Amino acid sequence: MRKYILGALFLGFVAILVVGGVNRTLAKTGTPLIGASANGAASGRGAGSAGHIDPKTIGDETPLHESIPAIDISILEGFISQITSNGIEFTSTSGETMDIAGRGWRYAKDAGFQAQKGDRLSLRAFTDANGRLEILSIENLDNQMQVTLRGVDGRPMWGGGGSGGGQP
Repeated sequence: MRKYILGALFLGFVAILVVGGVNRTLAKTGTPLIGASANGAASGRGAGSAGHIDPKTIGDETPLHESIPAIDISILEGFISQITSNGIEFTSTSGETMDIAGRGWRYAKDAGFQAQKGDRLSLRAFTDANGRLEILSIENLDNQMQVTLRGVDGRPMWGGGGSGGGQP
């Protein structure tokens, strides 16, 4: 009798895990969740008047990325004037220099980005709330390699909680 009870508990636990996995997969792929209608409103017990908001949309099916405040993206072109132990020195076509180093540069190298002194680069960047220039992506115009350092929301790809998942 004890074996039957433990077996039933085990099967119930496995069933809950399977249903949870299917639910998560459906949510990640954008298909309606089990118990949710096509417009994202929850149905069934416990939904109450609060309903359910699909995490990928806001309001009338506006994609989440469109609700993020717009950032002013600049394109900077120039070349690598120096390679240092922890990054590179970039000189723009207007003669301004800036260092590309730290976590962003380590992420780019881990992702396979390669560059040499003298290579021409194109940077997509924006200015953050503190007035610092943040690089979204780097393209090496000489070898056609490109790496994205930040998502459309400005979060670093190496951050773990963003769209990069912490992986290069």
